[in-house]
Amino acid sequence: MVDKSLYNSGKCGIGLTIVGFKNFQTVVTKTSGGDGSLSLSSIENFLKTGFKIPEARNFQELYVAIIQKGTIPGTQKFYTPGELIEAIGLVRKGRVDINTITRTEGLRDKVLELLQQ
Repeated sequence: MVDKSLYNSGKCGIGLTIVGFKNFQTVVTKTSGGDGSLSLSSIENFLKTGFKIPEARNFQELYVAIIQKGTIPGTQKFYTPGELIEAIGLVRKGRVDINTITRTEGLRDKVLELLQQ
């Protein structure tokens, strides 16, 4: 039996969270290193307009924008959305330095901005 409260929370199973939809499929991410969960309203907004990293108003929207963007190039490597979301979670918890987040697409600046809210 499926716990219906999972649908309301955006969580879709143990350690997994819905982060968006792509090509009529649900996109999920592993929820480790921080709160990667999204409200259903954030997912609905994404479906209507999409999100861009500089326009994200909170971490939920930022995570959706990262998923929407896909792999992002950094100075030393290409980062998958899962890697970026996990790194942001670790920065939010104070476990790693902000410099671990790439500056590409204004991501580091956006994380700093959201941390100050």
